[in-house]
Amino acid sequence: MAMIRRNLLPMSLAALLLSLGLRASALGQQIVAAPISVPVAIMPAAVAAPVPVPACAMPDAQAAPLNILLMGPPGSGKSTFGKLLEKDFGMPHISVGALLREKAETDPALAEKMAKGELVDSALVLSIVTQRLALRDVQEHGVILDGFPRRMEEASALKRWSKENRGMDAMIVLKVSEQELLRRIRERGRPDDTEETFKRRMSIYKEQTLPAMERLRNMVRELDLTADSGSIEENYAKLRDAVEGLRAGATPKADAAPRAAPR
Repeated sequence: MAMIRRNLLPMSLAALLLSLGLRASALGQQIVAAPISVPVAIMPAAVAAPVPVPACAMPDAQAAPLNILLMGPPGSGKSTFGKLLEKDFGMPHISVGALLREKAETDPALAEKMAKGELVDSALVLSIVTQRLALRDVQEHGVILDGFPRRMEEASALKRWSKENRGMDAMIVLKVSEQELLRRIRERGRPDDTEETFKRRMSIYKEQTLPAMERLRNMVRELDLTADSGSIEENYAKLRDAVEGLRAGATPKADAAPRAAPR
């Protein structure tokens, strides 16, 4: 049998084998790996020790991502509860209001419209929301979408997005009386939190947002959470239990009662 000389290997392959600590066998043209020692400093990232992550920010690896709509009138606690859910479940909390306020810092016309309690053009809202939903963290961990949709055209856009993606798992609606909402608004202290602005926002919520939510009820499960009384901690405990139930595929407790879908 003719012997295969090592120098017949292409120079680039021979160099690669030598750099990896490999040798070519002269019998059967087999490549045999020789024992090698890899310094810790150049070990691939997959072998290196994992970086510790706080438990509150580490979602259950076995649990499917959840896409949740967090709805309610102005002052009902959407952003407060959304941030807490993000901390406990690892889903990014996207507050449309916060995104718009950030943009308004460099857009005087937008800032003026928001200060009056008026709704921002849907084209701008949809552009901001679509860009944010396309980011990797939403695709991997799900989303808590706070304060969207607020109008019929936004609800239609969300339905289209749901058909192209995994869809929404639940719409959680925070129920709070107007008297309590006004009390909270007065204490919140944002520059645009005047009684006149609150009344205008409540009017828009009833006339435009509630019909938009109604349009979604045939595609997403609704859970109504009464958050009219009790502390933030007590109300959040009910909300957290409801989300844990959604993750487990269980029926939430009566405090977060599911609303029957329209027939």
